Amino acid sequence: MRAQYVDGYRRLRRLKWYWQASAVTIVALFTLAIIGAATEGGDADGESNDAKAASAITTQSQSAAAVAVADVRAATQIPSTPTIAIEPSATATVIPSPTPVPVWEEDAPISEYAVRARLETADGLSRGVDLGNPRNLTIEGAHITLTYKPKIALGETDMLTVSARTTFGAMRAMLRNPMVQSVTVIMLGDWIDPYGKTTEEETTRSTLSRSTVDSKIAWDGLATRVTDDNKHMFCISDSYFIHPGIYSRLDDKGCLLIHGASY
Repeated sequence: MRAQYVDGYRRLRRLKWYWQASAVTIVALFTLAIIGAATEGGDADGESNDAKAASAITTQSQSAAAVAVADVRAATQIPSTPTIAIEPSATATVIPSPTPVPVWEEDAPISEYAVRARLETADGLSRGVDLGNPRNLTIEGAHITLTYKPKIALGETDMLTVSARTTFGAMRAMLRNPMVQSVTVIMLGDWIDPYGKTTEEETTRSTLSRSTVDSKIAWDGLATRVTDDNKHMFCISDSYFIHPGIYSRLDDKGCLLIHGASY
């Protein structure tokens, strides 16, 4: 109903402007006719003045008519619809899911990726080195060999302490996987020979087998024994080696009968 009312109103406005334009035109023509009759037979100067007056009236009438027509066009013009730019929706970036890390304690495959992932979260003992950053890692079937080098050791006895605690932490982490059959941990150190030359040599080496772990080892209790005695980890290993420079400096050799066994 409102739309019909608006449309009728617009039509009335258009007719109004048409009649105004027509009225202005009629007045102008009528004025010219009167001027022509009044000045007929007059002198030349009178004719010139009258012509100028008629010309001015005609110009004003034409201007008024033009304005009226322009107003009519403006009134009847339909406004254009603005253009709205629609931006394309952003495409969601699909992030691939990370490769799941196999659970080491649940028969995870023995691979370098799985071994390193387990070592990064391994619980070591104090004074041990960073288990997640071995110098070397070797996997031969179900046998794993790890090599570490401590950044600092305060003498030969402290070197044995660091080696024992690092060896314990690495072996406990690796042998939690029932697929692993043996683990060897090698500790390196810088040694000065009698001639003053510094060389990197094995400080300790220890190997622990699956059969020994399953039949004898209780890790929580062993952690206490290794913390209390820096020689104990090597005494319960299937085989071990301790550098002669360390062994010779031990005042109490304890369970270490010799500096190496089964190597």
